Amino acid sequence: MERNDRLAVMQEAAGSRPGRPPEADISRRVDAAVLGLLAAEGYHGLSISAVATRAGVPRSTLYRRGHTKASLAVDAITSVVPPIPEHTGGDPLDDLTRSVSEFLLAFVADDHSPVIMELHAHALHDDQLAELVADYLRPRGALLDRMIGRAIDAGAVDESLDAGMVRDLVLGPIIYRWLMTKEKADPVVIATITAASIRGLASG
Repeated sequence: MERNDRLAVMQEAAGSRPGRPPEADISRRVDAAVLGLLAAEGYHGLSISAVATRAGVPRSTLYRRGHTKASLAVDAITSVVPPIPEHTGGDPLDDLTRSVSEFLLAFVADDHSPVIMELHAHALHDDQLAELVADYLRPRGALLDRMIGRAIDAGAVDESLDAGMVRDLVLGPIIYRWLMTKEKADPVVIATITAASIRGLASG
């Protein structure tokens, strides 16, 4: 048995004693380690061993949780991507504008957003990563689809557009502007562009 493997076994055994860090604390340390490695080394530089070392946990802890390189990365970004607030009760287009604007402002202002976008790019060439990214995006997409559905049902959005098209047209301009110009998040600019994009979807 290699020295590192013996050390991992010893650490794992020690972890079973009273005072072992709670699972939530381990998860936070692992997520922080993954995000740090992604920022410093990129996805290609991420590995189970590197994460274990940086998080201060034995590799067996990560393997026991069924982790792979891809699952570590997606779990970490899931922990920091801001939620999409679901505004309801007002004009459906105004609700959609508020929800999307607040999400986009929080996302592009977050220090982790470049890492998140890089991971999305890697998913184009990694089937397992792509599947896990799709899983983490699904609840956010479903929330937006509900809001878009309300707008369509109210006759506020051109019914020839499906929810996926509307999502692309609403989120795309800000993401494109942020990626191309690297400008800091400006709440006024984000709200103005988002509102203009959504008004362009209006029926009639």
